[in-house]
Amino acid sequence: MFLLIILKEPKTPEAGCSCALSRCDCTNRGLTSIPQNLTKNIRRLDLSRNQITMVQAGAFINLPRLQELDLSSNQITMIQPSAFENLPMLQCL
Repeated sequence: MFLLIILKEPKTPEAGCSCALSRCDCTNRGLTSIPQNLTKNIRRLDLSRNQITMVQAGAFINLPRLQELDLSSNQITMIQPSAFENLPMLQCL
């Protein structure tokens, strides 16, 4: 007998991001800030093609396992000190 498990991509209520396992796709969602309600298990976060203008201090404090972060094609004009604090595994920005 075979057991089939279907993993549905949950959406975070605040950002409308599509997240599955350790990846979260928040591309082209009209975001103006970094979502704060994402799961701690995320290793890859794509925030490209939004309207994010600032990366605040501690913006990713709840994502200690993050390895890849894409902020391309935003309107970032300011990155506060300590914006990328608590990201010991970050390899690609």
